[in-house]
Amino acid sequence: MATSDSIVLYDFFASNCAWRVRNVLHWKGIPYETRSVNLLAGEQHKPAFLKINPYGAVPVLYIDNRFITQSVAICEYLDETRPEKRVFPEDPYEKAQVRRIVEIINSYLVPLQNPTTAKKHSNDPEEQLAWSMDFFTKGFTVVEKLLAETSGRYSVGDDVTFADMALVPQVWRAKRLKPDFSRFPNIMRVYKELLQLEAFGKAHAANHKDCPEDIRGDVC
Repeated sequence: MATSDSIVLYDFFASNCAWRVRNVLHWKGIPYETRSVNLLAGEQHKPAFLKINPYGAVPVLYIDNRFITQSVAICEYLDETRPEKRVFPEDPYEKAQVRRIVEIINSYLVPLQNPTTAKKHSNDPEEQLAWSMDFFTKGFTVVEKLLAETSGRYSVGDDVTFADMALVPQVWRAKRLKPDFSRFPNIMRVYKELLQLEAFGKAHAANHKDCPEDIRGDVC
């Protein structure tokens, strides 16, 4: 049972959105408990969970005796209430650059690459793959161009930001499409740099306690 000083993440190992929150929690060194919500088994639609999040999705973070939903809102709250190792720059222009990248990933790539969305398009797996690949290519092409403008060692300059927290899950999840990643050298350069950081390794889906054995440890 969560107490008033507990931090509890309602999580699914392969959820891009929940993964972003794990990245931020580990980056900031914030201890937390995990409550697994198996999206494949439909646990997000159970009445007990819908009381916490009527939308029926992860992540949900219980913190400061409150429940917060939506990954960007959660991470903004963490940055404002626990400002050590900030992930949103204080400079307004730099923050805008972070948000540009995050919006392409969060509002365009994630929804349109979701297997559930692809099934609404077609019941044919090959058509689903082609449909998802089309949106992947358009979205990654835009992110690649943005990183050509903004990146240093990481997505925006030489400091880790929330753009990086969003980038890593999206690249790893896109592997199922088997794209030609060589077309996106800036994305892959930043991605490989981020995988060297301990916090990103701890948060990685392939290192999650619920990760299936056949992909466990596949962090590349």
